[in-house]
Amino acid sequence: MKTAIKGGWLTINRACNLRCSWCYALAEGFNPVDNMEIGLAKKLLSLFSDLGMKKIILIGGEPTICPNLIEIISFAREKKNTTRTCN
Repeated sequence: MKTAIKGGWLTINRACNLRCSWCYALAEGFNPVDNMEIGLAKKLLSLFSDLGMKKIILIGGEPTICPNLIEIISFAREKKNTTRTCN
């Protein structure tokens, strides 16, 4: 039986300007310079697309403060992926 992978999560950073007590990333620390390089993000998004994954959730510390967020979302759209952020 073949199983389709419909979506996945991509951790794009570890920076965060909040300190939510329930956060899963709390133990990782909130390194403000620990951002995914855009080249790696594009390689992973291409792989996700090749695997037929259509829905990608961008996570991190706080993905909306990632300096590459707009470029990552634009590339994902080129690959016909839908994205959303989750903190």
